[in-house]
Amino acid sequence: MRRRLLTAFVVLAVAVAVTAVVPPPASARTRPATAPGPHHEPIEVVATIPFPGGVVPQDPKTGGTNFSADLAPDGRHIVTTFAPTEGEKQVGVMDLDGTDFRCITCGRMKSAWGPDVFPDQRRMLVQVPSPVDRVTEALPDGLNPLSAGTGDQSYAIVECLPSVYDCRTLRRQPLEFPRNSLLEGAQNRTVSVSPDGRYVKWAEIRTLQGSVMVIGRLHSDGTKYTVRDPLVLNPPYRLDSDVAAWSDGSRYYETGAFADGGRTLKYGTEGTALNYDIYELDLATGRRTRVTTDLDYNELYAASPDGTSLAYSSGRGLDRMTVFSQVTRPPLIDLMSFSQLGRIALWNNRLCMNEMWLMPRGTQSGTYGGQPVVPEDNWHIRGWSWFADGTRALVTEFRDPSEAAPGNPADRVRLQILSFPDRKSTAPKPVVDLDTVDMASWAIPYDRYVGMGAHAVTDRTIKGKAAGTARVRYLGTFAAGSWTVDYDHYSEDGVTFLDGSESMATPSPVVLGVYQADLSLTGSRRGYLRADLTVLGQDRYRGSIESEVDGRRLDGVPTQATCPGVHQPGLRLTATATAVTAGTARIRATVDSRVPADATYRPVAGATVEAGGVTATTGADGTVSFDVPAASGDVLSVRADAGGFRPADVRLTAG
Repeated sequence: MRRRLLTAFVVLAVAVAVTAVVPPPASARTRPATAPGPHHEPIEVVATIPFPGGVVPQDPKTGGTNFSADLAPDGRHIVTTFAPTEGEKQVGVMDLDGTDFRCITCGRMKSAWGPDVFPDQRRMLVQVPSPVDRVTEALPDGLNPLSAGTGDQSYAIVECLPSVYDCRTLRRQPLEFPRNSLLEGAQNRTVSVSPDGRYVKWAEIRTLQGSVMVIGRLHSDGTKYTVRDPLVLNPPYRLDSDVAAWSDGSRYYETGAFADGGRTLKYGTEGTALNYDIYELDLATGRRTRVTTDLDYNELYAASPDGTSLAYSSGRGLDRMTVFSQVTRPPLIDLMSFSQLGRIALWNNRLCMNEMWLMPRGTQSGTYGGQPVVPEDNWHIRGWSWFADGTRALVTEFRDPSEAAPGNPADRVRLQILSFPDRKSTAPKPVVDLDTVDMASWAIPYDRYVGMGAHAVTDRTIKGKAAGTARVRYLGTFAAGSWTVDYDHYSEDGVTFLDGSESMATPSPVVLGVYQADLSLTGSRRGYLRADLTVLGQDRYRGSIESEVDGRRLDGVPTQATCPGVHQPGLRLTATATAVTAGTARIRATVDSRVPADATYRPVAGATVEAGGVTATTGADGTVSFDVPAASGDVLSVRADAGGFRPADVRLTAG
């Protein structure tokens, strides 16, 4: 049979509506074999959940959001924090479709927020006002020194009968920690309950020592909950000439979510200086795994119930922290510097900083970090709860204020259910009884750990891994002190060398910090970091910072005004057509996409390709072949769609 050639030309895709399709023939449903390497997948919005009456997701005075939501353990309810009146927070629950909303704590507690429901679904951990709050809340606006995450934090466990979804009887018991408040020398933050309901973990910011990650067993005497046998999860460190040992003591640490039924705990710390990354800790063995390796900020973490996928938040492609981190160096003063500089970057850039990404777990490498999750441009996901089968997630989204209609709170916050249509249902990993996990064999007893912030180091020289030295000086404590490191031809690889000085001084860390740097890179990579910044409270600063590496120059503290926004990546469609029989042509299509911070086009699996009234779906290699009706001279419009991506079109003319 004589083959007829069809020539193609590309047309820019500008359509946003989904083309109606007809059911494809059996041949069009057949997918090609899975290709090796990472690929992207479609993400569809399957439901938008209305806000119940009386729930205002936006503070009418400040314009800020005061609503959060999480999927309950039964998968059929949503547990929320909301603000019924100004300055008040309460915990409510509603059905999955947004109906039958009821407040759990209204009229029973002055304020409660951040609920974490126990697996028995009769208890929940909540944050409550602290004794220090009662003192500082009387201060005029703008004069509270303990704000924006620096204040005291207190917690309680609420017991409901018959359940948190129908709390007819409520009893509140305080949760007491080994160091219970700032009045006792610590702020307790990121507190949550283990999946087995037996343990609680938290980050204890000790006033003199710095950040300490702790886990302990919950105990109730009927009037209060306490933590028994607490263990420190920070890595041990030594004050010797080993730069890795010094770094383990000098990082800032914070605990995150549990995974793998409770066996794994996420925590955040710096991989390199001022480069906050995601790590995983195996609670059974003490093994630590670095999850993110890029140079920008990574924080929120939600592993899928089966343990194969990870939703995480990142500043990838947005350069939230890259001006601070692109001159790579060990985190020798980060316990002090990150708690100051991460704070001003956080509070000056509330939206364009923590965008959600999705990737197979443990696969970030080189420029690959998965794909951004953007159901709609300039909507920012800040809450993520997986459904048990791993094919859907409940998300809370906030809109860029510049894109929202004024005076319409519902235009700034929304709840949606996302679906991952290319996935099959899976079973979650079983819950691990932490009483059977021997954490004491590797973790540090609570009273034996002394954080680096309490050590005075008048002068110590640390050898570089390959060459040179780093000279450190620590004076004072975490509460107030001065940390300095001087590099002299320091090198970790023997081909790039670091010289210069970096310092952080905090006469009063809540209200004043001074960061200075004059660093230079030579050798295989060339660049510099220059900074003279004064941090003034939670969101104010003055001074300058600039850095350059191999010709890439960044200047200034990232702010909301410089945020480029978040946008769906575009699809790239490549298609050919060859004659099969008279009146029939075979379409061969490849769909891929290039996402922010990744220079490589990667295949999009599960994309729908439509031509001639026939629709087919790409496999893991992003390709698909199918037959369509066509005669010589016909113009065939081929369209590729995938949720979370901008569509693409190609037109083929039969020759």
